Amino acid sequence: MFETESPSTTDRLQDILDQHGGDLRGAADALAGLAAIVASNEDAARFASVVTHVIGEEGADWNLALTLLATLQESFHHSVGVQGNYAVTCYLDDQWIEGLRAETRAATAAKESAMAVAVWIRLSTAHAFQRKRNWASCFRLLDPVLELARGLETASRHDASIAAVANSMASDILDLAVRTAEQDVALEKSALLSRAFWQRAGTWIHQERADYLLSLAYNALGRHEDARQAATRALATIDAHGDEAIDRAFINVELALASRKLGRATEFTNARQHAETIAKDFDDPGLRQWFDARFARIA
Repeated sequence: MFETESPSTTDRLQDILDQHGGDLRGAADALAGLAAIVASNEDAARFASVVTHVIGEEGADWNLALTLLATLQESFHHSVGVQGNYAVTCYLDDQWIEGLRAETRAATAAKESAMAVAVWIRLSTAHAFQRKRNWASCFRLLDPVLELARGLETASRHDASIAAVANSMASDILDLAVRTAEQDVALEKSALLSRAFWQRAGTWIHQERADYLLSLAYNALGRHEDARQAATRALATIDAHGDEAIDRAFINVELALASRKLGRATEFTNARQHAETIAKDFDDPGLRQWFDARFARIA
């Protein structure tokens, strides 16, 4: 008989991410079994990220997430990913002193990127509070974190993580049926932060999508000239580097919406037609449904 190769830790973590949908206990059991065999710093950081997302953010069981990471973090004191995610789980489980200790270990391990790591951890914590609908805690953290982020003049390897968390924050606020004035402010600030960090850490695709997010945000805020400018920048980025037909279609929807609100009739008609023409080739039902929902705003 031929021996089959056992799946790697990375593969098993990906399976948990892909299949956890609603089965929190099954995911927790699988992660508990993996904790004992995680050996490398890379696998440990990935493990910590999956625990934070699946058990904490999606499952809303921060005590269980803390327990799972506590079994691992002692062996990985010098892992930014492990200690950073452990700090987030501590903060969300009201273990503030232990969270500060973990954040300090993460910052120490990051050396010259310590400040960027602090921004990533605290922004991730603010986002986790947002996911819990604990807006008071989210807002108390957000403004100081944004101020700290604005002081990060030197690029670091953690910039993409900061950009991704800020993107998630803005996207989650956009999904709210009704927003408060404070949430509107947080929407703009998080979208701008995401764009700023994707500009120095991302590919051109990250950059055009950051402008698309900003266009979505400004249209939602009723600031249509700002939305138009962001959409125009996104399309120019695509034009300069290649093509992303799906992205182009969705960006043109936002450009059309902004143009109509601004009374730019020709620009509205052109953008709307471009979006509709591209979308005729969408053969994925989920993508088509998503597009149609956006397009309905300019139909």
